[in-house]
Amino acid sequence: MATSARIGRNSYIPFSQSQMRRSNVGMPNSDLAQLLQWNAKDFALSYFEDFALPASATLPTYWTSAVTAGGAPTAFAVPATALLGGAISGLTGTTDNGVAAIAGPLIYRGDNNPLFVCRFKINTVSGYSFEIGWSDALTDEALPAVTDIDTPAIGNGSADTAVVHLDTHQTLTTMGFITGSTTSTYAATKTDLGTRAPTAATYMTVMVGIETNSAFCKVFDANYALLEQASHGGNYIEGGTLIRPHILNRTRNTSSKTMDIDYVAVLMDRR
Repeated sequence: MATSARIGRNSYIPFSQSQMRRSNVGMPNSDLAQLLQWNAKDFALSYFEDFALPASATLPTYWTSAVTAGGAPTAFAVPATALLGGAISGLTGTTDNGVAAIAGPLIYRGDNNPLFVCRFKINTVSGYSFEIGWSDALTDEALPAVTDIDTPAIGNGSADTAVVHLDTHQTLTTMGFITGSTTSTYAATKTDLGTRAPTAATYMTVMVGIETNSAFCKVFDANYALLEQASHGGNYIEGGTLIRPHILNRTRNTSSKTMDIDYVAVLMDRR
């Protein structure tokens, strides 16, 4: 991942090797040190999923999927024909506002500086919506946390949200970074991410991080060149609320949209 961004103590490195080297376990190249460097997770909780799975394999139990009724949506899963390098796909189906969504467990919180990275692509980029980032549990997991991007608002039961959102049915039809908290009454806030939108059938990477009550995002192209970034520093999301990584793919017409997810990485300070 080509970025120099930093969060917490670990600079996105999932193992606290510097802490290990300061301890009395012996020389850095000792057998014990070599073993411990891959298990020194006292400072960082990490989850990485490359979806390098055989065709039709069962999705890891870390994930919970949701789809709308009607229009034959397909929940995120490893497809019957495996994708190059491994990926999962979620199809919205052909009913207007059809959704395929996926979320991780509610085991993260902003006070521990979580980071979520998702590399994805969408087969077509007209009449669609997506949302990637952090939220707490939603009333309807097949609806987004952001209810309005033009006059920014979060809803659908979400108390704390930090997501990159796009909806071609709004006045703003390109990507925006939205944060908000009803837990601590922090007003929903939006930053336009330039006039950025995905390119059809081309991978893009979205990163969303939280540092206590502040949040930031970065958007990278298929080759990890930084395209856009935004930061909401101060009080924008309640860091004490349990949240989880959240991805939603939505059609805004009667054409099915396919989102492929190449990999995800989720990191957080353990304490």
